[in-house]
Amino acid sequence: MNSTQLSENLPAISETLNQLFESNKLNQISKKTGFVTRTSARLTPQNFFQLMTVELLKEPNLSYLALCGRLAEINPQASLTSEGLETRVNRRESLEYLQRIFQETLLLTLQKS
Repeated sequence: MNSTQLSENLPAISETLNQLFESNKLNQISKKTGFVTRTSARLTPQNFFQLMTVELLKEPNLSYLALCGRLAEINPQASLTSEGLETRVNRRESLEYLQRIFQETLLLTLQKS
């Protein structure tokens, strides 16, 4: 899929991802993987998932600072510095969280086939 096709299909991709993963499912995965250890409005599992999927699909070269701007648009209560976001992105638990989501996506996709 080239960038033009991706741009044209992004709303459908975003909708599909949101349907596959409602907030309860993302919360469960985030707790199982250790991504979330306490409740905070700074960066919810849903916000992180949206930043790392939909927002980066829209614009793959976003800086951490730009991602923080997108985070503020998605969740006005969220307050995170670019350094804080970079730290979260580079944590092992964040990788495990995203890997688990994509594993679940693959399983759901295969079950529908």
